[in-house]
Amino acid sequence: MCPKRSIWIYNNGKNPVTVDFENTEHFWAYLDDYETGVIMPGEGTTVYLRPKKEEQVATDIFKVSITGGIELSYIISQNCPHIAPPYPEGATIKDVKVQGSTIKAAAYDCANSEGFDAVLTKKSWVDRPENYVKVAKNQDAKTITFTNVKNGTYYLGIHAYNRDYYDGNVSGKRFGAWSYPVKVVVKNGIPTERVKIKTVKTSKGAVSVTVGVPKGFARADMELRSTGGTTVYKRNNRTTYTRITGVKPGTYTLKVRPWVKINGRKAYGDWVSWGRRIRVK
Repeated sequence: MCPKRSIWIYNNGKNPVTVDFENTEHFWAYLDDYETGVIMPGEGTTVYLRPKKEEQVATDIFKVSITGGIELSYIISQNCPHIAPPYPEGATIKDVKVQGSTIKAAAYDCANSEGFDAVLTKKSWVDRPENYVKVAKNQDAKTITFTNVKNGTYYLGIHAYNRDYYDGNVSGKRFGAWSYPVKVVVKNGIPTERVKIKTVKTSKGAVSVTVGVPKGFARADMELRSTGGTTVYKRNNRTTYTRITGVKPGTYTLKVRPWVKINGRKAYGDWVSWGRRIRVK
């Protein structure tokens, strides 16, 4: 990938000056968004030149005009005969299957593609998805997989990517068009019900908590955190009643979330907070 050029212009005078310039035949010229083109005494600004084409062999004269009739000229050259690979074709989803909390999809082969990135959203789209619920990157066409998905209705989208490998450098991902959204319903995934914090009682150096773990979850994890966030007491693998001891005097907040084991690993529900401050003496 051919790099952009930069020119540093410094004002060593006593008055502000303004720089002015135009694009050349083969380069776009511009300043950073926050720059105005006015340079105060003892300060400077950077003019950037970006090739109009990624691959070209060219030499231009770039001129910069400065207040007071000063004109600076620069020779700007580019020698990039490399032809980047074409972008991937638009992606198309071939098949989608739901197994418990896992969504598995397959895509049709896509020309100029190295792989696929996939997303789940809660809303459909026309041009491109937004507000991703889950993202699965660097997927193979035959094994696009989302795990630990909560119950609900989603829309699945994919787009193919490739990279430009040139002169020892690797570009970022270059994407093709998004697929059309495919509606996916998960019924036997991670439950969406939340923990119910029933009671919170305090005594000297202790907090007692009673919770209701929703159906489908095994147990709950909880955090008692000081209002400054510096002190945290964690209690994991709890069922209904927990007594947190050794708590220093202060004001705390309480959060609880349920979990269930899927394939030997914890999958979590949402955090729930106790709505009031907890004061421990």
